[in-house]
Amino acid sequence: MKQNISVGVCESRHPMPVGTYIFPKTLKSNEITDPILLYEISRNFMSAWKERVDHINLFVTGLTVATIAVINAMLVVGISFTIYHWNSKSKKYFTQEWVESNSKEKD
Repeated sequence: MKQNISVGVCESRHPMPVGTYIFPKTLKSNEITDPILLYEISRNFMSAWKERVDHINLFVTGLTVATIAVINAMLVVGISFTIYHWNSKSKKYFTQEWVESNSKEKD
């Protein structure tokens, strides 16, 4: 039976209620020289999880290039997900669902 898991994009950027991270060290935007490498790392995680994971609760860090790499990998591999953003005012996470491109509004 497939399971839902909670995963953080980058460890050490801020506390997250997860035990697993795609990128287990702090990434800084000025250190990222190859977004394709970030995607390939993310895709390897998703491919390994595909048989046992149905849905990922993705806790994002604000590092857009890494977040997009992870989202692209989940879309390509076919794992559904919910994105969790931190609200610094309320000190709580809030969710954002992904809207599939085939559900565009008709003119």
